[in-house]
Amino acid sequence: VDDLSKPFKMMAEDYYIHMHNVFKQERPNAESPRWQALSPAYAAWKAKHYPGRKIVTRTGYLRAAATTPGVSGNVTNVGKTELSLGITVPYAIHHQKGTLRMPARKIIELSQEMKLRWIQILHKYLYEQRREALERNSL
Repeated sequence: VDDLSKPFKMMAEDYYIHMHNVFKQERPNAESPRWQALSPAYAAWKAKHYPGRKIVTRTGYLRAAATTPGVSGNVTNVGKTELSLGITVPYAIHHQKGTLRMPARKIIELSQEMKLRWIQILHKYLYEQRREALERNSL
């Protein structure tokens, strides 16, 4: 099979559904603990300057880049043999890995369940391609 863009597009759609849930549930996947609460001092500052904004969301730039294909800071590259999904927001790494002053609050961490779904998407696609090729050759 020379072109895997169809299953890659399905995987990308699954990824963005997942990323919306990351911010909704405040954890990278159902297998991981919720993000650590903000420090009381920072929580008070954030409530004053960015009222109503949830954890890991101040301006919304990182959240948008993580959940919306095509916006600034988003990486969505679906090719025939390659799939790249992610974010290029410079400070995202600080949330992902943490700093001396801030605990890690992972944004991207694929669960075993998601990996299995992606394997199933690829398997089904490859199986269908093989079946169609055999049918064409038997005619």
